[in-house]
Amino acid sequence: MKDMPSVIQFAPERSDILFKLGFMKLNNTFFSETHVDQQIHSLLRSELMNVSDASCVLDQVYNINHSEFSQLSSNEKSELQSFLHSGVSKAKDTQDFQRKLRSLPLFETIFGERVRIDGHKEVFILKSEQLGKFPDLFLLTNSNTIFLKYLENYHLSQSLNIKILTDMEFLMKFILPVVHTLKEKLVLQCFKLLLSLQHDCNYCKYKDKIISSMKTVKLIRNSQGSLETASYFFDDSIELYKKMLPEERFVPERFWSEVDDRNPPKKIQAKELLRELGMKHVLSNDEIINFAYQLESKAKENFQLEELKEKSSFLFRTALTKVSVDKNNEKLLESIADIKFIFPVTIQKELRDYHQPFVAEGSAVKIRGSLMDINPKDQELIWSSMPIIHLPVYQSPELLRMMKNSGAHDQPPPQCVTSNMSNICQSPCQTDKLIKTRAIVFRSSYTFLQANRFDSRPLAGLPIVLVEKDKELVKTEDTSLFVPSHKDFRPYLYKIPLDDLIYKEFFKKIGVKQNPTAVEYSNVLAAIYAETCDKPHLNPNQLTTVKRAVEMLFRLIKDQGVKSLVNDVKSLYLPAVDGKLYPSCTLYYNDTTFETKRFEEALEGEVLLLEKLSECHLGKDTYEHHRLVKLLPPNLQPKMLSQVTKEKVLELHIELCELETDCEFSGWFDQHLSSFAFRHGLICLIRAWSQGEIIHEDAAEMCEKTFGSIQIVCCKNLETKLWLNEQPLEKTATENDVFVTRVQEDCVFYLKHNDDMAMKVITEVVMTLTKEIIALLGNRIAPDHLPVLGQLLMCDNLQDVQKTLAKNRIQDSTETKSLFFTPPAPGTEVPKEWHDSLDMNILNNFEEGEYVGYSTDNKYIYAVIVEELPGNSGQLSRRYKVDIGEEEPIEVSCLDIYQIKREKKAKHRRTCKSTSCMELEPLVGAVPPHSQSSSTRSLPASVDEAKREIDQCLAEIWTLPAEERHKAIKRLYLRWHPDKNPDHQLLANEAFKYLMSRVDELSTGKGKTAGSSFSRGHQDFRDFYQQWNQEARYHQNNRQRSSGGGFWTNNGNVPQPNKEEAQRWCKQARCDLNAANKDTGGGSTEWCLFKVHQAVEKSLTAAEYKKHGHPPSGSSISALATRVSCYNPQLTNLPQIVQNLKTLGVDAKKTQYPNCHRYPHIPNGQFKSENEMQALEKASELLSAVEAYVN
Repeated sequence: MKDMPSVIQFAPERSDILFKLGFMKLNNTFFSETHVDQQIHSLLRSELMNVSDASCVLDQVYNINHSEFSQLSSNEKSELQSFLHSGVSKAKDTQDFQRKLRSLPLFETIFGERVRIDGHKEVFILKSEQLGKFPDLFLLTNSNTIFLKYLENYHLSQSLNIKILTDMEFLMKFILPVVHTLKEKLVLQCFKLLLSLQHDCNYCKYKDKIISSMKTVKLIRNSQGSLETASYFFDDSIELYKKMLPEERFVPERFWSEVDDRNPPKKIQAKELLRELGMKHVLSNDEIINFAYQLESKAKENFQLEELKEKSSFLFRTALTKVSVDKNNEKLLESIADIKFIFPVTIQKELRDYHQPFVAEGSAVKIRGSLMDINPKDQELIWSSMPIIHLPVYQSPELLRMMKNSGAHDQPPPQCVTSNMSNICQSPCQTDKLIKTRAIVFRSSYTFLQANRFDSRPLAGLPIVLVEKDKELVKTEDTSLFVPSHKDFRPYLYKIPLDDLIYKEFFKKIGVKQNPTAVEYSNVLAAIYAETCDKPHLNPNQLTTVKRAVEMLFRLIKDQGVKSLVNDVKSLYLPAVDGKLYPSCTLYYNDTTFETKRFEEALEGEVLLLEKLSECHLGKDTYEHHRLVKLLPPNLQPKMLSQVTKEKVLELHIELCELETDCEFSGWFDQHLSSFAFRHGLICLIRAWSQGEIIHEDAAEMCEKTFGSIQIVCCKNLETKLWLNEQPLEKTATENDVFVTRVQEDCVFYLKHNDDMAMKVITEVVMTLTKEIIALLGNRIAPDHLPVLGQLLMCDNLQDVQKTLAKNRIQDSTETKSLFFTPPAPGTEVPKEWHDSLDMNILNNFEEGEYVGYSTDNKYIYAVIVEELPGNSGQLSRRYKVDIGEEEPIEVSCLDIYQIKREKKAKHRRTCKSTSCMELEPLVGAVPPHSQSSSTRSLPASVDEAKREIDQCLAEIWTLPAEERHKAIKRLYLRWHPDKNPDHQLLANEAFKYLMSRVDELSTGKGKTAGSSFSRGHQDFRDFYQQWNQEARYHQNNRQRSSGGGFWTNNGNVPQPNKEEAQRWCKQARCDLNAANKDTGGGSTEWCLFKVHQAVEKSLTAAEYKKHGHPPSGSSISALATRVSCYNPQLTNLPQIVQNLKTLGVDAKKTQYPNCHRYPHIPNGQFKSENEMQALEKASELLSAVEAYVN
């Protein structure tokens, strides 16, 4: 009965299943047919397998061979499993029941297999919704894991403690750990599985881990065939990625088709998953920076330009949008500010045609240093100096601020505007359109820079000023806001156009002056010089400009002084007479007074003369021209022609006047030029010229230096020639009436002799002399005073001079001492500085009224000769009455009185050296008829003559009384003393030694005087030599210390009688009367009366010589008679005689000229013949009175 438990009794449930497993079945039919005892049957039944008891069945099934289970169908196995599973909860020994149940191969796996689930394998119940979609993924599990179907086995999870796995848990436990090892297909299925599981409630729980694992999985094959992770790819929905990246960096289309691109939502889901797995879908700052660098690199390689521009614009827009949205991204702009990835704005065609833009076509620029395209007009200001970039987004104030912080500009920087002007100013403009464009551009620049501070230095020296109706650009130094006579300066100097004066402040800032400076005028001349230096001449327009520039330059220097040139002008070019320009320092300025035609023609080819300033609109005033030239700095001044030229007398051709010192013509000028009265007026003119700035002493010294030693040389003919650099100039010889030259300390006046002393001739010579005098004085007399100077030369005395000054309203500013009006009072002491002027010559003659020195009480006083006393036994025995200021004249010896010496002009010789010395000679009156010497004694011409004079004097001296002899020897000693004769040392030394020797001989009785045979006693003079030597040295020292001239220089009005000359005039007057007498009764009464007039005039002139030592000047015979009548009581009736003569018809003009009579009468026949004898008698009476006065 032991096997009975494995026998099943018939039952409708499970019996067939167990039977198939090999269990025996009790044949109940047998028992029924055999009619076995029911009790037996019941007993058997209790021993059989209870198919309703799961434990019983399990016990039996547990022991069968598992191969038997193959006999069962799947449903049967499932039914058996389900039945057995129901017994778990009922089993007495649950664990054993579970153990036995697990060992049965009844559990269906996900793949449909029936397996036992005991042993070491891990068993899961897989609750999968994706198994059918991705079966291959569920095959990835290893052999140690069993996955049971969920529907058949889910109840086992609790009874058998089997874990149920979802798809998500399966993925996490079995797929993710090996996902890196999966093949491409399985990886793709894994990706799809992830897509399907995204809606799983546990997805979020595992998402991070899933994404972390999947990020490194290469699940997408790129266009090159390589598998790449999701991070390799970029999201093509990001437009910038699409623009910037190659196609291979985006997920291939075939991937989407595999994912199922027919389902758009699923594609979106897949794309989102890829983003989570690392596909780049958020644009980063680094990516933008990298894209910028890529564009910079491709721009250098001249990549496809249009494509690059599109990418550049999109990238820039993206960056700007990014920073606009989030201020935290502001640093992005700073990071890309120095990357050249932006293509600048295209410059307007008009501007490109004028000058190429700052950035060449196809070149990229950076943000930093670029101008934001805010104002379209800004292109005109900077297109050649900086790039302009467009902002392809809304230009909010905040964005503009961030752009500026990154180095961009919201308005043109002034330095870029000036740089733009610098770039474009040299560009040619050949068409009207370009000229118009340039004008617009520059005026826009003017406007901008005037409104903004800027550095003007970059514009220095550049042509940036519009002129010539906008057709030209010139430099600032070639323009001024205002230019006098501006049309004459084109094209070298321009006036700012009137319409452009609104930019005045800008022009001033760049150096345009209000008015042209000396530098600018100099630049005009320099520019013309540079253009024409190699050309034969200037064109007419250039000549116009040069003359105007010279005018303005000198006017400016006159107004502003030399400071306007000294520091800034290094070279100056001025026009020469040949019409060309030359460096000013190489030219010569004609500051001479020579006749222009005579001089300049001769200079042609010798030197280049500066063009006459009168040709340059500077007037005709030569003196003003001199001053203007002198205002130039020394290094720019033309050379003064006067420094290298001079006029010289052709001495070889000179014939001196035969009359020599007796020439009335030269004597008249000698008297007037050397007179005190003329000197007085001249000083006043000099002071008037300087308006008193030159003091009296300086003016007097100036006159003294100029006229201190005047020499008049009268010539029959006077020819001069010009010399240049000590060489004669041909074709410059000319005849002159007057010529003045300076020889050392002397002033020599050459006069061409004229026998006619008519006023017309005198006036002509005087006018010539005035010009020469002004030149000698260095033009220190005002031009309008030139006629006054001529009038002063015609004045006879100081009173006339003062009247002339007053008439011409010239201040009499000279200090006039009473000494000049009246001689020093007799008896007053002679100043010691004039002692040397006392002439020691003992042979001098003295005239009545002559001023002399008188020696008394060891001093010298002034005395006036009253008369010579009769009864003289010899030359040295003469005695005179002299006035010494006492009540009565006193009687003195001729050895006690001294003539006052005056300077004597040396006679002209052919060598100029001789005219440099002036010798002193005494001023004397007429010489008595018995005198053998002239009234003007000088030193002998030779030593032999001196010795003869000494012997002659000693012969008479030795006949005198001892006291008189002592006086005479002293005077002779001093006359020849070398210290008293500094200008005749050789002659004086020899004569002095001879004198000493002869005096010693005579004093000791060893010698004899000429013409005598005995000596009158012995007298030793040696004891006096030392005293006389001291006196000679005393005179010499005082002479050297004296600076105010001698007696005659300071006493111009002291009379200087000349009896000898008076006698000559009387003699000629007598001859004229005799000639008139011969004309009586001949029918020519007018000639008789005319000669009477000549005789009367000469008689009165003789009286003038007797009184003053010089002839009258331009007075009628009536005026002369009135003046002469005061000289002596015997002359008082002369005016009446002259009046009677005039009544008789004696007249200088009426007797000669027809125009002094009514038409048609002539002088002949107009005078009564009976008047002839009456006139002769009256004239003879007058002449006799004068002769008595003279003799």
